[in-house]
Amino acid sequence: MELLIRAAESTDWPAVNALAAAEHNLHVRWRPDLYQSTSTMVSSSNFQDWLKEGLVFVGELNGMVVAYISASIQKIQEPALVERQVLRVEGLAVDVAYHRCGYGR
Repeated sequence: MELLIRAAESTDWPAVNALAAAEHNLHVRWRPDLYQSTSTMVSSSNFQDWLKEGLVFVGELNGMVVAYISASIQKIQEPALVERQVLRVEGLAVDVAYHRCGYGR
């Protein structure tokens, strides 16, 4: 199956939150000394902010969101470095049913 990658829409919030929560639960299991459970990984208002920035995308198979990636643009200003902007991946998750299919590459 070919993954359709598209800009996220406001109706994608429940799916993105579920994917982020599932990923986070892996961290909780692996490192309970650092992570704790939470029901909302991406609040609706944060998701709306991401949409305004235009830096959140979803992967869709047969009309179902199975992956997402969010990013931010950061300005680097340090005395020893040339000033520039960089893209930073903030979140990336693929539904566990589609792990090892290459969709997170």
